[in-house]
Amino acid sequence: MSKPRKRKDKKRSGPPSMSPAAVLRPRLDALWANPAWPQGDEPSLRADLSAMVRGTGVSLFLRTMLRAYQEAPAPAQARLAQVLPGWLRDNGYLPELARIVSEGSLDEARRNLALSWLQATGADTSALAVRQEDTFYGACYGGNEFQAVLIVLWYKDRRRSRVQGMSFLLDFNPPWEGAVKDVAALPQRDAQLAVRALTEFWASRGTKLQTMLAEEAASKLVQALAHNQEESIRLPADLILRRDAFQRHVLPLLSRANGPAFTLDDFDRLSRTGRRPEGIMHAEKILGGRTRLPDGQEILIQHFDAWDD
Repeated sequence: MSKPRKRKDKKRSGPPSMSPAAVLRPRLDALWANPAWPQGDEPSLRADLSAMVRGTGVSLFLRTMLRAYQEAPAPAQARLAQVLPGWLRDNGYLPELARIVSEGSLDEARRNLALSWLQATGADTSALAVRQEDTFYGACYGGNEFQAVLIVLWYKDRRRSRVQGMSFLLDFNPPWEGAVKDVAALPQRDAQLAVRALTEFWASRGTKLQTMLAEEAASKLVQALAHNQEESIRLPADLILRRDAFQRHVLPLLSRANGPAFTLDDFDRLSRTGRRPEGIMHAEKILGGRTRLPDGQEILIQHFDAWDD
């Protein structure tokens, strides 16, 4: 009896196909950059939008559309303002758009844009204002030309009697150049005692904390996160684990900053790419840390406990 022949797997030819989600933004940009597109009739424009949603998911599409709209040509924006609200309503996408607004992940410009689409349909957005209530309680900052700590506190309960927060360690030495080096979660405590306890804690370590306005704290943190991006340094693992708290309480604060915008997309990208800060700190502990002299020269300061006997 002859042995059955082994079936040979057919080799795929050509480049692998990309998912619809991966090409969504380029497709939107190309569609709206077409000078003829705004001249189309409303049924055709609606059909184009519906075709874009297929295979991507409503949430991803709405988030991508909010970003793409801001960079679309003025004629496309004007036509979309006429077509989008009704299209969103008729397809049942308004609840998801409202949910995205309420979760606090949008910067001020995109949030206002989403609210304008909701309001154009006659939707009541007053509840969104309540959900988006500012939770910021206060901020403190202290340090020197080498390192500094930035503390952000937010209300934890509806009665606004207890706060929680994060402390961000900033390092101005090479290779950090002002990036966020480490993050610690601060325990929940009574709001009236929080700043005093933190002030005493850092004073015992030689760092005097000063309270900051929300705008000042936001600008400090935005600049530090920009250095993480510039120096290709990933966000600290403890911050990545607290993405939800950052999104809910810190990200809305950053919209008040004077400086480059930092979005949830930036957070997610910096959670996956760049050098791990924990690895850099481990090397500094073993080999020593770099610092910069007043004349700009960099030197290595080796820790005595890392030397062999």
